[in-house]
Amino acid sequence: MSQITKIFTDFVGLWRICGPVIALKWIFSVVARIGPILKQKTLKPADRAMGEGPFEVKLPTVQGTFRIEGLEAMSGIREMYVRDVCLDGGTLKITDGDTVVDLGGNMGNFTNMALAHGQNIHVSTVEPNPRLIQRLHLSIGLNAGHLD
Repeated sequence: MSQITKIFTDFVGLWRICGPVIALKWIFSVVARIGPILKQKTLKPADRAMGEGPFEVKLPTVQGTFRIEGLEAMSGIREMYVRDVCLDGGTLKITDGDTVVDLGGNMGNFTNMALAHGQNIHVSTVEPNPRLIQRLHLSIGLNAGHLD
C-alpha cells in the first residue's frame, strides 16, 4: 500500500470514526508535515501534532461513543480503530456481558473500546509499566462508568 493510499484511507476512516473536524485537522497536519513524514516513513509527526486529545471515538460495533487521550492517542486511534487491527472486521466480537482481558493496557485504548460494547462488560487490564498506570486510569476515567 502506498503512502498516499494509507493517508487517504486513514483520512476517510478518521472521518467515519472521529468526525469531519478531526479528520480535516489531521489531513492538514499531514500536509504541513509532509517532509518529516516522507523522511521518517511514518505518519507519527502528523499524529503528534494533533495533541493528546481527548478524542471522541464512534465505532460501528459500539452503540455510544467513548473518549481516548494521551501522547500517542491519534496513532492508536488510526491503528486500532481506523485500520481495525483489534476487532478485525468482526473476527473478534465483544458482546454485552463478556469478560475481556487486556494484557499490556498501555493508555487504555483497547480497554475503553471493550467497555464501550455494553454496560455489563467486565475488563481486567494488566499494565506492568508504572509510568503508564496513571495514564491508563486517566484515559479510562474519561468515560462514564468505565472505571467501575
